[in-house]
Amino acid sequence: MIGDDNLDLLHKWKGYPEHFRYCDFIILPRHHGGDLAERVAGHPYSDQLHPLYTDTVPVSSTEIRERVAEGRSISAFVPGK
Repeated sequence: MIGDDNLDLLHKWKGYPEHFRYCDFIILPRHHGGDLAERVAGHPYSDQLHPLYTDTVPVSSTEIRERVAEGRSISAFVPGK
């Protein structure tokens, strides 16, 4: 599961395109803009990319990791448990 901002960066991931031998990706809409369906359709592995149209996810995992490293609260972004 990745945010749509990572869709355009998948080709830069270590091991690309081997990821697609092992899994499909669920794409969550975020702040990127543009038509997600068109961007998925234009991707070389579009058959393994599945948009999940839901409320916009307001935070990235990168931001959560940075906040933890800085000792800042993440309580607004993650469940209590």
